[in-house]
Formats: sequence, C-alpha cells, structure tokens
Amino acid sequence: SIDKIHQTSEEARNKLIKSTIEHTNNIKQKLKNLSDELRKAHDDNDFIETDLQEWTQKLEELKKKLDNPITVIIQEDLTPLVTNIRIGNEDTSDVFERVCGNGQIKENGCLVVKDTLDGHTEIRGRNEYNIGRHEFSFRIEELASNGWIFFGIISKSESMQTCSYSSPSSWGWASQNQVFSGGRCSYKQSSDAIQNDTLILSIDCDQRKIELKNERTNFIMQMWININSCPFPWQLHLNLSLITVN
Repeated sequence: SIDKIHQTSEEARNKLIKSTIEHTNNIKQKLKNLSDELRKAHDDNDFIETDLQEWTQKLEELKKKLDNPITVIIQEDLTPLVTNIRIGNEDTSDVFERVCGNGQIKENGCLVVKDTLDGHTEIRGRNEYNIGRHEFSFRIEELASNGWIFFGIISKSESMQTCSYSSPSSWGWASQNQVFSGGRCSYKQSSDAIQNDTLILSIDCDQRKIELKNERTNFIMQMWININSCPFPWQLHLNLSLITVN
C-alpha cells in the first residue's frame, strides 16, 4: 500500500524533527540557566573556587552534547507491505561496565543478560555523576514469569555484591512494588514493568532526586536521595534475576 508507506515515512520524519528540536531546546535552556547563574554570581560577587569548578564541568558537559548530536536508532518491523521505523534518542554515553554475579555484558555495554537460576546479579554503569540531570532508557527484552529487576543508583564507593539492592547507598525501585531507600525495602509504588516495556531513569544530581517512568503506562515515580547515605559520585545501578535488559 503506497499510501501507508507514505504515511509511515511522514510519521518517522516528524518524529525525527521533533526529537532534534527537543534535544536542541534542552541544551539551549541549560545554557541559559547556566548563563543566568554566572551573571548573578558576578553581580553579587558571590562565588568561590568550587563554584568555578562546577561551572566549568557543566560547560564541558554541554559542549560534549553539542559536539555529539542525538543518536537515531532505526529498527525494522518486518510487517507485510511496509517497514515500520521507530526512532529512539539517547542523551547519555553511559554503558553497562561491571557485573557481580552470574550475568554477561554484551554489544559493547548496551546489553546485559542473566540466564541462570543462581541468585541476583549486580550491574553498574561506567560513568560517575556529581552534577546535572541525566537520563537513561532501558528496554526489557525478556522477562521470566518469576523475573525480578531493580533500577536505581548507588554510590561509587559502595563495594559490589550480588544483593546490591540492600547496600546502604542503594536507592531505587524494583519488581513486586518494592522501593529501596538506603538499602531499606518498603512497599509503596510499582513501575508495573513487563516484557518489552521501556523505562526511563532520570538522575538529578543538583536536586538530589531520581525518577523512573514507564513509557507504556506513563507512570512516574520520584524519590529524594539522602546524600549522607548515598554520597557522590553516583553510578547507574541495576540488579537482575532471570531477565534480559537492553
């Protein structure tokens, strides 16, 4: 169907334009906020050396984002008569780097797989986070009927262990309506994550806050981090049981 092909290509083009505009506007807003902050500090003559270091780091992060445009991911859906193009946009260079337990990191750090029955597996990202806001997109490619998954953060200084979700600096959300605050488990909210879901984890160092959004349900959860139990720098932190996450 020629009309359907035209419609699909037009939708893909519009999504690409929208993603590009959102990415550019996001950087512009961050530059404006930083400019206002610098101007106020100059007018008030109220800044110290650590402020200069923080502003320099923020400028370097924004420069990297300008030098490295958004990544466009094209996936083929082999539906008869038409190819369905999905566009994903990633605003981070982080990847999975370290594993504790029975798990494997594949595809240059973009995929982590756990396919054994033995306990839990801790996974950490490569990067460290002290300032700014950062987003990570995860797609659950396979999830066993009794699978369990944790998304959150942990202090870099925390030693790796298979039951990392109970570490003193572990903060985040898990299956079965579990919420972990400083390693303590409570039952409050649920991401309702199932196989093929996409989850967005946001880390806001400036506000000392993290968020988790389920793209399918549009459900967003937030928690404010106690910096005493989870000191900077923070790292991306997952814990898996019988699942595959991308």
